[in-house]
Amino acid sequence: MAVELRYLRLPDELPQAQFHTWCKLLPPSDQQKVKRYRAQGDQWRALVGRLLLLQILMQQFDKPQNVLENIQTDHLDKPFFLDGPYFNLSHTGSWLMAAVSEQGPIGVDIEVHRKVNFDHLRPQMKEQEWELIENDADPLALFFDYWVKKESVVKADGRGIRVNLANLNLEGNHAELDGNHWYLLPYSLAADCPGCLCSAQSISGVTPKEETWQSFIEYLSLLSPDVR
Repeated sequence: MAVELRYLRLPDELPQAQFHTWCKLLPPSDQQKVKRYRAQGDQWRALVGRLLLLQILMQQFDKPQNVLENIQTDHLDKPFFLDGPYFNLSHTGSWLMAAVSEQGPIGVDIEVHRKVNFDHLRPQMKEQEWELIENDADPLALFFDYWVKKESVVKADGRGIRVNLANLNLEGNHAELDGNHWYLLPYSLAADCPGCLCSAQSISGVTPKEETWQSFIEYLSLLSPDVR
């Protein structure tokens, strides 16, 4: 299994009474990170995102249940496993996505279409990109198509928001940043939710896989009899 890309959509009604039970499936350090979020919705997205990562690692990469205890952070605060695999998470609205790769650094981004201030974000795009966006039949959709590509690259690169997105060169499903070449795999989770996977290696054969909420809960119940 070289690359696994999996997504999940949170239901409208979350099992609030199960929050602390689910948290116990994470290492203490991750539990603290989850509970550090003030908004309940953010806590759930952080919790389920980490559990989705755990599910992929156990099911597709044959890792033990305590594998998340081995996550470290580098000098840029990017989490990683010392002996691999590489991974990245993203969420937007009710959508969550996790990507895991054995073949090198990866980045993933998903974004639900929403109103944005183009003037505020103008420094993050090249002038020719803005020209295409503003002349497109659906400027917002094209803007987010560009945005998820750029975000996935800087997440794979590891510097994230430290990078000026205008310095990125995009050419089809390829990107270049500071002399480094990246492969891109754009996709859509819904008509209003584009996404992109970025990798240092070719990812042309990777397909996003949907994890249903029911199958996700069934997986958690195998980890703890208290999950329901």
